[in-house]
Amino acid sequence: MITADSDIQAWLEAASRAQPSLIVPYVRSGHQATLRYRVEASKEGRSGKSVLKQGGSVTIYPGQAVNLGTMSLTREAGDVCSVVLSLYEKEKIVGNYRFDCPQISRGD
Repeated sequence: MITADSDIQAWLEAASRAQPSLIVPYVRSGHQATLRYRVEASKEGRSGKSVLKQGGSVTIYPGQAVNLGTMSLTREAGDVCSVVLSLYEKEKIVGNYRFDCPQISRGD
């Protein structure tokens, strides 16, 4: 069971050299638990605003990183982009993380 002082770690891996950019959230903990998650990626720029949402349930095991799916966004230089990951155990929020999207390569 994960408690308020748990050791949950969350991070993003991204492939931003190609379009669309791929964003992959990961989670890891020192405790075994079944979590519900919600991932929301949003970007805003000259071409407008896009919001992607996905969620599900995942069982994590001590020390094992778990991929929470892959999201893809087509972005341009200057777009504002962020990802929010929320984790829940038994209806209680146990983690809320906000990440800026990785910078995109201009191809120079």
